[in-house]
This record gives sequence, structure tokens and C-alpha cells, in this order.
Amino acid sequence: PGGRGRPERGSTAYLNPYTGQVVALQTEHQLPFFKWTEDLHRRLLAGEVGKALTGLSALFILVITATGIVLWWPKTRQLLTGRLRIKWDASAKRLNHDLHIVLGFYCSLFLFGLALTGVIMSYRWATESLFTLTGSRPTAPLAAPPSAAPGSPRTVAYDAALRAGQQTYPAAEFWRVGMPKDSAAAVPVSAPSTLPLRSQGLDTLFVDRASGAVLGQHLYARQTAGAQLRRLTKPLHTGEIGGIWTKLLAIVVTLCSLTFPITGVILWLNRTGKQKKKGQRRPVAAGA
Repeated sequence: PGGRGRPERGSTAYLNPYTGQVVALQTEHQLPFFKWTEDLHRRLLAGEVGKALTGLSALFILVITATGIVLWWPKTRQLLTGRLRIKWDASAKRLNHDLHIVLGFYCSLFLFGLALTGVIMSYRWATESLFTLTGSRPTAPLAAPPSAAPGSPRTVAYDAALRAGQQTYPAAEFWRVGMPKDSAAAVPVSAPSTLPLRSQGLDTLFVDRASGAVLGQHLYARQTAGAQLRRLTKPLHTGEIGGIWTKLLAIVVTLCSLTFPITGVILWLNRTGKQKKKGQRRPVAAGA
């Protein structure tokens, strides 16, 4: 715990769901490696300032990718063929050109989506634009119905709530049992939606806190289009939307993108070198 008896920023307390006893306390200095990596990626370990900087970088990549596609666009079919294939047996200059132009085009189709979702996750105006484009509004927060048998938090039938969730969503990969918001509210039990490509969305069941009877449910499919798309931004950004294969694709695209600044600089050096050589050529005298 930090000063004045409060936990440090980013601390996580693990509680016994039946007694409320604190079993363990984990501070931000004890974060696991992947949690630390996520904080580095999203905030540069610098809080809101770092989040603003990573948002700017995502916006920069979005602009660079979009303009790169415009510059790549061929004017003739003959040029199109040359910009879709890499000539591996060509000279070093031509190979560098193809690695930047051709490989860059294929990767840009995915990089644009990765950057766009990064911008949406970073800026409120981007999220609001998403709702505007879909003609929808954010889904109202879940309102848990009152329990039929209000009581103290110690009388919550968590086991019965879990069984109700397992019976309602038998094919779910996991079930998440939440705590009632007050002494009269029902117990929420959530499970991944079964809609295609919607596994990041949750269907929520509300269970009576004492008897375990089902009082109602909130289906992810009933959320607005904007809310569903906003929920998909993170799995699209990380590549987990389609499982291991889309994750591998995201890794390959990201690794390939590391080469584009290098091949781009080499392209620039080659072109400036040609321009200097042209400038150094002297005109031949007419009578020579």
C-alpha cells in the first residue's frame, strides 16, 4: 500500500469471494512480464503522456501507410504486374526496390488496419467517429435487475450463479462471475459470445443472489453496430481475432514493417545519387 493507506496506482487486490478477505496484493512494480510489455506498448511506461505519444505514432503510421498505397498505385497494367512480384534474381538495387514497393504494398493492407485500430483505441474522437460512421450510439451500461431475495453480500450464491451460467452457455470457453453492485442486485455471469468473430464480446446472465434463479440476460448481439466494432478493435489490433494464424500473420507483418525504413532510406540514397550524377554531367560542345 502507498501513502495514506491507499494502494499504489495500478495495484491489484485478490479477494476471497466468500469472505472478502484480501488474499494477495500485487503492485505495478510486481507486474508480470506481459503486463509490463503491454504497458510499454500502450503508454511507454509513462501514463497518459506515453499514451498520447503512442497514439501519435499510430496516427503517423496510418498516414504513411495510406500515402504509400497512393504512391504505389500503378498507372498502367504493365506497371501493375511489376509491382505485385518480387524479382529475387535481380540486382541489389532492384531487389531493394521490390522489397520496399511490393512487400510494402502487401503488408500495408494489414498495417493500415493495425494502425487504424490503434488510433481508435488511443483517441476518443476516433471512437466517436466510429459511432458516427455506423450511425449508432454507445450501448447503455448494463443495469443489473434487483434480486428476488435481497440480502447481505455474504449470502451470495456464487456456486449456483456459476452453474446457471454453465447451463445457459454450455459451449463457452470460460465463465466470469462478477460481484453484485450492491446488496440488492443480481449476480452477473458472463461468457464469450458465440457469434462468428465476436468472441471478444460477452453475453451476460443475471442470477438471483440467493436462489441462483435466472432473472434475465444481456446478449452481445443486441448491442449497437458501433459498440460491437469498438469491442473488436483490440483483437483486430493484436491479431487474436482469428486465433493463432492471424496472430502469426500480425507478427510477420510487423516484423516486415521494420525493414521498410531501411529499404526506404536506401531507395532515397540511390535516387539522390542518380540526381547528383546527372547534375555533374557536362554538356558536349556542338562542334566536338
